[in-house]
Amino acid sequence: MFKESPWFCTVGFGGPHDSWDTPKVYADLYRNMTEQDIIGLRRSYYGHVTLIDGPIRRIIGCLEKRGLLENTVIVFTADHGEQNGDY
Repeated sequence: MFKESPWFCTVGFGGPHDSWDTPKVYADLYRNMTEQDIIGLRRSYYGHVTLIDGPIRRIIGCLEKRGLLENTVIVFTADHGEQNGDY
């Protein structure tokens, strides 16, 4: 079926970023983040990126198994990166 006609598939994943839009009065309660806090946030972020890699790997594997990978355009985009405190 797929080999005979063009097709389109879109997949969306939530994250890996959180919605860090806490009202200022609450965010200000936590002004002193420790190095361990920052390391924990980074580990969580990178873990979520790896979590997303799994389903993408399965999709690519399915395309390859069906002989469709060579004739498929894959576009992977993101809205932004967190930089995790780095500039």
